[in-house]
Amino acid sequence: LFGFVFINMNPDATPLEIEFAEIAETLAPIGFDRMSVRWWRTIKLPANWKMAQEAFLEAYHVMQAHPSLSMGAADDDYDLDAMSEGFETFAGGHSHALPAPGMDSPVKGMSFNDYFLQFNNALYVGTDAYTTAREMFVQQGLIERDLAEGELPLAFFGALYEYAQGAGIPLPPPATNTAGFAHVFPNLTFLPAYGNSIAYRVRPDANDPESCIFEVWALQIPGTEEGEAERPTCERLDDIDQWPQIFAEDFRNIVRQQKGVRTHGLDDLIMSEKYEAMIVNSHATIDEYLSGNR
Repeated sequence: LFGFVFINMNPDATPLEIEFAEIAETLAPIGFDRMSVRWWRTIKLPANWKMAQEAFLEAYHVMQAHPSLSMGAADDDYDLDAMSEGFETFAGGHSHALPAPGMDSPVKGMSFNDYFLQFNNALYVGTDAYTTAREMFVQQGLIERDLAEGELPLAFFGALYEYAQGAGIPLPPPATNTAGFAHVFPNLTFLPAYGNSIAYRVRPDANDPESCIFEVWALQIPGTEEGEAERPTCERLDDIDQWPQIFAEDFRNIVRQQKGVRTHGLDDLIMSEKYEAMIVNSHATIDEYLSGNR
């Protein structure tokens, strides 16, 4: 499923086709099963595995969490409703983000064309996973074209699909009912774009509730002429500074969040049922397991 192999040691477990039915059908248009692993890295973080995972199950952490992406925009400059229609949750803890209706540039004085370019550049430098050299090549061909304000995103996707067709890259048609950003219970998260995806798996570190093993896969749909990709080995990078910028920003924030939940004055972590619906659904399912109702 999704091109992954799932192993369950319980002979009485619900069949995978039933347990993952709704989320599998929803994410099928993204084409995860067409992707190969470009690189695979892991880090040991001083945080509970749920805390580390939840940093990617909400809608609004990109403002000050990622200065390279916010580019000086403040909270009031963002329209969360334009960035996300919200989330759809399923039984079993699975969930995904609904497509966004679109947004203007949140950076004052910057056109949306320029914002789109700079955002992609930051994702390329800061992840080499969400955006890759392939998209940078396509984008470079559009920079010198005289595109009217707001035309760049549509022109980019048109050029990307044209490039993919010539390179034998089987990109699926754009999904219409999901953004692809999804949580597969209990600990797998997808953040896709452009025929690429970041995939996270977060695991407890033995019996230490203050530590976890955080794995990152960079996935991409390869071209038919690229041949069989060399199987990557897991690279352990426990020094946060060794990671690309955006990952490093996330990891530092997770460390701070773990410290923050130990604050005596903290009574509640839920700030929005709409924008944290994926987190709420996951915890509700965890509670069902702990109570013996699943």
